[in-house]
Amino acid sequence: MFDDGMHNDGLANDGIFGASIPGFGEGTYVRYYVEATANDGVGTISYMPLGAEHDVYIYRVNIGKSNITDVVINEIMASNATTIADQDGEFDDWIELYNLSSNTIDLSGWSISDNPDNLTKFTFANGTTIASNGYLSIWADEDGLQSGLHANFKLSAAGENLYLIDKDIKIVDSMSFGQQITDKGFARVPNGLGNFIIQEPTYNKSNDIVLTVKEQSNLEFKVYPNPAKNFIIIGYSGVALKNIDIFNSVGTKIAQYDSIGNGEKINTDTWAPGMYVIKAGAISKKVMIVK
Repeated sequence: MFDDGMHNDGLANDGIFGASIPGFGEGTYVRYYVEATANDGVGTISYMPLGAEHDVYIYRVNIGKSNITDVVINEIMASNATTIADQDGEFDDWIELYNLSSNTIDLSGWSISDNPDNLTKFTFANGTTIASNGYLSIWADEDGLQSGLHANFKLSAAGENLYLIDKDIKIVDSMSFGQQITDKGFARVPNGLGNFIIQEPTYNKSNDIVLTVKEQSNLEFKVYPNPAKNFIIIGYSGVALKNIDIFNSVGTKIAQYDSIGNGEKINTDTWAPGMYVIKAGAISKKVMIVK
């Protein structure tokens, strides 16, 4: 360290010392401590932090962002009990990628990981591609002996982080999630672009659910417009709608109605943007609110 007024140490010979740590590569962990020897005739030594050399200061050089932005983590399921099985009939965690571009993208040498300290935890084999506007799913089951894409880690239903890394060890995409619900997807809505919400899974399909499809029930209703801004209209045929509940994307009930007439308008001015579920009896419909 220096007290020469040229190393961010104030004035020369003022008793304030400064030094610079050299640059390191992206993702490198840098550990350091300060040792000072007193000019007291006996060479008294002191340390910062006090526990050095065992306790040290530490920081990590940031990982750079990839120039490739067309592939995203699109949907995950961290608790799969009955939704979809792999080729061996096992219901495992899964991760879905989506290619936003009109070109096939080569994923050879790319990685996906749930550990920021090991971003190349699972690396895609040479020849792995994702088709234009296509999907690619990875089973997160710690079972590399099975055929297909099986990552060497599982997802935590209690929540964690995911990182998609290109072959140059740059971050293409990343996401974090909290507590998950068994057999529910955690998906970007709108598909490939939006924020993540908990909804019915759409494995290897668009996350944008069409809400006017007839349900297998003696009760039919639809919600429109969708997406909606200032209001929604509920229309139905068959039996009257009774006991209607409306939930936001995290499952909180925001409204309840004893009954709603056919074609009745519901004001949504005060609703935050996002996905909502309208439930009547055993039938549910989803609607996206935009502002």
